[in-house]
Order: sequence, then structure tokens, then C-alpha cells
Amino acid sequence: MRLATPALRISKGGRTSSLPLEPGTHVVGGGPGCDLVIVGASSEPAFSLLLTKKSDNVSASISALRDDIIVADRLLKPEETVPLRAGQTIRFDGTECRVDGLTQPLRRGRRKMVAAGLLILAALLLLAGFRNDETSGNAVVAVKTAATAESRPTAEAIAEELRQAIRLAQLPENMTVAPLATEIRVGENSSLLSFDDRAKLHDIIDALNRRSPVPIVDRSSLSSGLAGFVAAAGYEPFRFIVGADGHRYQEGDTVASGWRIDKISPGELTVSRNGEADTIDFNFPAGDLNLRLAKSADAEGN
Repeated sequence: MRLATPALRISKGGRTSSLPLEPGTHVVGGGPGCDLVIVGASSEPAFSLLLTKKSDNVSASISALRDDIIVADRLLKPEETVPLRAGQTIRFDGTECRVDGLTQPLRRGRRKMVAAGLLILAALLLLAGFRNDETSGNAVVAVKTAATAESRPTAEAIAEELRQAIRLAQLPENMTVAPLATEIRVGENSSLLSFDDRAKLHDIIDALNRRSPVPIVDRSSLSSGLAGFVAAAGYEPFRFIVGADGHRYQEGDTVASGWRIDKISPGELTVSRNGEADTIDFNFPAGDLNLRLAKSADAEGN
């Protein structure tokens, strides 16, 4: 009987993903030194998993690397190592892990194997919380960061992982993923992304690029979300707009969402944020506006 492929099943926030495992030691946690990195988790290793495969027997043991690791309702001490049995759950940092494909203990002279389904979601999971730098709208991503030459995935396999990650991150459904001979193109001719969604996509691409045999290239386009923001515009004696928020903005000002106004042209507004740029068209004639009716915004858009 063919054995199921061992896999680490990870669940958080109501979402689940499976990552195929090779025999050997796998360090799991939120730090860059981990083999399996869960973005958004505490930036340190959580536990190490030793997977052993001999003939038709697959076994595992776990070593706690910090003080909040729970295995089957038992809190482990740091550096404590225990065998992991089929079906047992590992809990830490609001995350649940389980190793599928472990051999069941001998019972009545016969070995019964743990059932495992097809594993196509290799590498990325969950959406809940994400890094909290400028926004909180990102997603947690778990990625296998190391691969041996024998297990190095193909471009097609990486592309499939990327599609699954995009779906889990709730990015636009028409986000394209095209594996080519020399690169994998993402987002070409797809819907415009918000700044937050663009950050999610870059996190996913950065994680998978470490395993991909070819570069993953972002071809998506960004939207500032400022379409319809310009309520009025004036060009003499200086260029300015009046935003939908009632404030007057000049070139160099920043709106409340963090976008900087770089240029105001007749019918066109150019903005930038963290190296990203967007151009917004507005279709109405410039009027002779009374500048005393609107105040210039401060650096925070007030």
C-alpha cells in the first residue's frame, strides 16, 4: 500500500493549509531562521519537528523552542522533546499544527495508516491579522523557505502555490499567474490593487521567490483609491485641488490615506506613496474658486 505524503497541516482564524514534509528536521515559527515561517507570528522559532521515514513507518518527534508550546493538552518546557503521535495537535501563538501521514501505533498485529487527502496547498496559509506596519489589512503566510535540490519545486508547482495563496489572501479573483520559461508573471492585465492588497501580494512573492526555480515578477497595477476624490481644482495663481473631504490641497501635501500629491495638472492628479505612484483623472472644468473658502491641509490631511 502506498503511504500518504507526510504533511504539516496548519490552521488559524478558520483557515487551513497543508505543507508537504520531507524526512529531516523542520524548524517552525515566525523568525527568518525558520524552515517554515509564519508571517505575523512572534518573530522567533516555536518548535522543531523531526520527521523519520523508514520503509512503511513514518514517525515524528517535537522539541519545544519556547515556553508556550502545547502538544495534546500538555504544555512543554523549552528544549523538551516528546514523540508525536498520529492525530495529536500542536498549539502555539493562536495557531494549531498537526502532522498528517504518521503511522498509527501497532494494534492487533496490523498497522493502520492515518488517512491524508491530496496536498496541493504547499506553502501558504491563512488570513488573519498580518504585520502591522502602516496598515493592518494583511494576511498571515506560512512558507517553506528551504528545499533540497531533489525536492526543489517546478515553476508550475510554484505557480499553483501562488494561485492558492492569492485566493487565501482574498486578492482579486482575476489576478493572473503565468509560469513562463524564465519567470512567473503575476497580475498582468488584472484588476488594480489597493495599497494594502499590493503589500499582501509582495509578501507572498517575497516568500515564494526563495523556493522558486525562476523569478516571480509582479506585473500588477496599483490604485490609490482616490478616484472621485477631487471635488474641484484651480490652477491660478497656484495649482490646488479641493478634496471630497472639504480640504484644499496643493502639490506636496499629503491626504489622510497617506498619499502625497506630486503634481496637479488640468484634469489629472499624480500621487505617490512609499515609491508607488498613481494617476487619477478628473473630468470637470476648472472653476474660478474662492480660495478663502477652503483651508490648506496639514501633513496629516487635517
